[in-house]
Amino acid sequence: MNHRMKNVTGLCAAAGCAGLAFLTAEAHAGVISFSDLPTGTNNVSIGGLASGSVTADVVSFDGNFRPKTVAGVTAVGVQGGSVNGEIDGSQYIEFSFSAPVFVNSISIAHLYTAGNFGDVWNETALFSTDIGDFTLEATGATSGAWTGGGLLVNDSPAVEKSGGAWSVLGGDIFGGAITSIRLSSGNAGNQSKYGDFGFVGMEVSAIPGPGALALFAGAMLAGARRRRSGQ
Repeated sequence: MNHRMKNVTGLCAAAGCAGLAFLTAEAHAGVISFSDLPTGTNNVSIGGLASGSVTADVVSFDGNFRPKTVAGVTAVGVQGGSVNGEIDGSQYIEFSFSAPVFVNSISIAHLYTAGNFGDVWNETALFSTDIGDFTLEATGATSGAWTGGGLLVNDSPAVEKSGGAWSVLGGDIFGGAITSIRLSSGNAGNQSKYGDFGFVGMEVSAIPGPGALALFAGAMLAGARRRRSGQ
């Protein structure tokens, strides 16, 4: 739940939820999947997100998009590097949005703990946004350390013969609207090759427009008046 929706919940309790539908109808969600990043290319434009008018321009650095499947879990990384089909070293995948969006959830895979697939360090993914940096580290088979908001969930254990898959859920997981997010290795210096992982999916929603907020405010006022007249 993003900060705006948290505030709405409090108002809803006070005024009878009269206008909540206006706001939630405006804040449409849009999903970007690994399947939206075409193999063998290094850029793609994805339209119709969030409010329907938001576009995401997605680019990969130091190689083309390349999918990889481990234990039935598919994610997209970058061609080449230390591990083909994953993001590692100086590689990255970056999403740039045409308007500010809240990130409601994000999923990655192939992020493992030390001792798996030859890793000597826990793998860490870095999420660099225009409002701050956030990291997700695999600390155990099903446990991890996430520095943002929301709830971290393990979708497939971070051990060999499993997918090392993780999701962060909850709405506004970065604590504010963003216009860009870059996925890269979170392992520092010469250990960056150990921060290899892939992108699975992301859900974003737009900031409600002023028209929807005005309708919401009017409906909330009407609800409050009805409550007072009924007392």
